Amino acid sequence: MNLLAFDTSGPVMSVALKCGNTPILEKVRSAAWGHMEELLPFADELLRERNLKITDVESFLLNRGPGSFTGLRIGFSTLLGLIAANPKPCFGVDSLDLLTERIPCENHSHLAVCLDAFRSKFYTKIFENKNNQWQACGSSQALEMNQALELIPEKAFISGNALDRYRNLFEASQKSFTIAAQDLWSPRASSLIRLYQNDSPAVKKLVSSEDFLPVYLRLSEPEERKAELKLK
Repeated sequence: MNLLAFDTSGPVMSVALKCGNTPILEKVRSAAWGHMEELLPFADELLRERNLKITDVESFLLNRGPGSFTGLRIGFSTLLGLIAANPKPCFGVDSLDLLTERIPCENHSHLAVCLDAFRSKFYTKIFENKNNQWQACGSSQALEMNQALELIPEKAFISGNALDRYRNLFEASQKSFTIAAQDLWSPRASSLIRLYQNDSPAVKKLVSSEDFLPVYLRLSEPEERKAELKLK
């Protein structure tokens, strides 16, 4: 099966292609801006490397969020444009579930994935090591930093791009956290493909119109400021 996957949810953008029994190809770009300009050229480059056209893709996969509002909109608008011209099945995965795919379970009882939600908030989800597989202990949440730190179990393994700005906060905690290697802080499009191939329950088929909307978990910054002004 030919699968095209992309993740535009954060500062690290990635596009991956699986063609039959050949290895997964992936292109990764680390930059806060430019996802819109680079996404389709990256996909085209990977397709050409396997001598494929976009019409040869049999399913599309993407990161549903939460994450950067602009990045998620770019991903979903690109997906909608692709399937308008080439209708194919589409699948999505939550950002925090997606990140766990590359994180080893060995020697850790719990994993906390913390993505930067800005305005001193984290998108947070806790996972428990069950038979060397990460299993979610609850749903993804948008939490104030102090709430997130209180929720995370002692000696948990920490990953996610919140570490880019707040690593010192985690290291200063009295809970003896272990910090993941930096290359494990952001989700990857190749993980979408592997989760799909492994029939992971984290993979959701996109069917309804609501399925084709990003998962935000919180209001945008202008909406939050407007709500705050109403309370004053």
